[in-house]
Amino acid sequence: MGSSPAELLALAAAGRVDALRDALGHAAPAVAAETVDGLAARADAATLAALDAAELPKGLRKVIRRALHALKAKGVRVPQTDRVARLPGPAPESTAGLQADAWISLPRPSVSLVLVARTPAERRLFVGLLDEEERILEGASSANVSKQGVRDFLQRQSADGHPFVSLAPEHVAARLRAAAARPPSPHADDAGVARADLAERLGFFAALGEAEHPALALAPGDEVRAEQEAAGLAARFSPRDLPFALEQERMQDLVERLNQARTSPLVLSPAVTADREAAIVREFVERELPAALCRGLALRLLDRAWVDRERGEEAAVRAEAAAGAVLLRRPESPVSRELLHAFVRVHLRVPSAEEPREPGGGAAPGGLIVPP
Repeated sequence: MGSSPAELLALAAAGRVDALRDALGHAAPAVAAETVDGLAARADAATLAALDAAELPKGLRKVIRRALHALKAKGVRVPQTDRVARLPGPAPESTAGLQADAWISLPRPSVSLVLVARTPAERRLFVGLLDEEERILEGASSANVSKQGVRDFLQRQSADGHPFVSLAPEHVAARLRAAAARPPSPHADDAGVARADLAERLGFFAALGEAEHPALALAPGDEVRAEQEAAGLAARFSPRDLPFALEQERMQDLVERLNQARTSPLVLSPAVTADREAAIVREFVERELPAALCRGLALRLLDRAWVDRERGEEAAVRAEAAAGAVLLRRPESPVSRELLHAFVRVHLRVPSAEEPREPGGGAAPGGLIVPP
């Protein structure tokens, strides 16, 4: 006899989320749905978020997602969770003789990865749209697709001006596997369902190995020259050069601290003020930028180098590949820190004297604001 909703809710109250997850996976649909309703009535967003990232039946995940969406609409804060679904085991025998092709496209602020894995008996299409921390925003797979179907998909998806470029399938497979092992992106309501759907089918291309980003080979082989190219890119970063922008919520505290430094009653020389601001930005980079975001920036710069290679933009390729390589391989180096500082600083600007400064309409005199 299965557990009742009251018993399942007791597991949640005791903090036994793993036991609750396992019990829900074997519960009758009506019992599972009633349990989710009970968690929503308690506004237990933490438990629901943990279950959302767990390996559960697709129908139940949809019920959980609806409950989380309803809580968000009521103003309940839904935390991010590190709980992730277990990935499938070894590839089934049906993947013998597996071959694959892959493509990449860069619709800002995300990256679109496409993998076509095929055996003599079947061809499958896998698509993952990843955010700035390489988490799944959207994901899908299709079985038994034809060559023409793949061509039509690539053409249709690139119609917005972001064409697909061929990329090593082992590298794409590794990134899709890694993305499916992370919590879903918080930027899309259905990211959890998309991530789980994609993760369930990763076994089909598990036979594919892993490969580094091929754009790493485009960076100068000499370490000193690579760092010079990377530092050059940092020096000329501009808003249009950013592969993605930092969220305003993440920047708000930094902006307030910089505004306080600029409006300090102390009379300081411009040089001292600049040093104080540099120290504030440095602390933000070192303490508040997630390592996953820094790695995401490195991969995105390598992605751009690979796409620019197809466009024949050789100068951009060298700088982007070098910057991505330095960030990825030597994230604690001075040049990596310089790149990250430049990435943050380009989000900030000093408003002109003509800009409004009413509450909600701008920044304090001499302050910094985040551009729209």
